[in-house]
Amino acid sequence: MAHSTGHSGRFGHEFLEFEIRADGSCRYANNSNYRRDNMIRKTMTVSPTVLAEVKRIVLESEVLKEDDSLWPEKDDKGCQELEVRIGSEHISFETSKMASIADVQRSQDPEGLRVFYYLVQDLKCEAHITNPSEPTWGRDPMPRLLEGRTGIPTIFSTRLVAVTMSGICKTRLLEERKQWRKDHPYGFYARPNKTADGTLDLMVWQAGIPGKAGTDWEHGVYKLVMQFPEEYPVKPPKCKFTPPLFHPNVYPSGTVCLSIVNENEGWRPGITIKQILLGIQELLDNPNPLSPAQSEAYGLFKKNPAVYRKRVLQQAKENYPQ
Repeated sequence: MAHSTGHSGRFGHEFLEFEIRADGSCRYANNSNYRRDNMIRKTMTVSPTVLAEVKRIVLESEVLKEDDSLWPEKDDKGCQELEVRIGSEHISFETSKMASIADVQRSQDPEGLRVFYYLVQDLKCEAHITNPSEPTWGRDPMPRLLEGRTGIPTIFSTRLVAVTMSGICKTRLLEERKQWRKDHPYGFYARPNKTADGTLDLMVWQAGIPGKAGTDWEHGVYKLVMQFPEEYPVKPPKCKFTPPLFHPNVYPSGTVCLSIVNENEGWRPGITIKQILLGIQELLDNPNPLSPAQSEAYGLFKKNPAVYRKRVLQQAKENYPQ
C-alpha cells in the first residue's frame, strides 16, 4: 500500500509519503525543503501497532493540496517547517513554527504550522510541547484554535509534536467523551468506568440503549459494556450486553454480533460511539437473519414470532429503568 499526502503552495510545499510493505516494514519520505525538490526516504521495521496507525493515516488523511497563493513570502532562515518521525514504537509529526490565531485566520502563518494544524484536526492527533521552557509567540496562541476546533488541549510553544502512539487510543476516547457529553441521543447514556481511586478508566465504558418508541423493545433500557482495545480506533470495541439479551444477534455471552463493530466487516476508525449505540438500537427491533448468534432466539424469531414477541416484551419489562 502506497500513499502520499501533502500541502503545496506558491512558496514551497510539505509532502509526506508512506509505503507499507508486505514484510511488515514501513518506507516513508518527508520533504519540507523550499529550495530543492529532494526526498529523504527511509525504510524500517515497525511494531504492529505503529503499522496499524500508519495505515490509518494512509486511509484517513485529508491533508491535501491547498490554495495558499495569498500566503506571505517565505522566511529567510529556511528552517524545517514539518518533520515526520517514525520509530519502532511511535510515529510523530513535528513543527518548529509559531504564529497567533489572528495570523492563521488571515492566512499569514508559516506553511508548516498550517500543515501541522490540518494534521492534528484531520487525523485526530494528540499535540503537546517538547520544550516548555521556551517562550510562546503571538498575542493569541495557536492552541486556542486547536482546542476550539478539535477539542485537543495543548500549549503552543516553539516545538510541537503530534501523534504519539501511546496516546492515540486515549486521545480519541477523550474526544469521544467530550462529544458525547455535548450531544447525544435522548434516553442513551455512555460513560467511562471509574476506578477505586476515582479516576476514569477510558478503556471500559458503561452504556445504556433505550428501545425505540413504537417497538416491542420500548420502555426498556438495555445495559451494555464497551471494552476498547489498545489498538482502538484501528480495531473496534467489544460490545456486550449485561446481562445477556434474548436476541438472534446477541451471543449467549452477551456480545453483540453487528458488522460495524466487526474488524473484518464494517468497522471503520471514523465510526463514533454514538453511531455504534444507534446501530445496536436499530438492531434490537430489526435482527439480521443472516448473522445468527443465539440459536433459541433465532429459532423462535424465524419459526414462532408470537412466542418470540412475548419473550421480548417480558425482557423489556425486566429492563425498565429504576
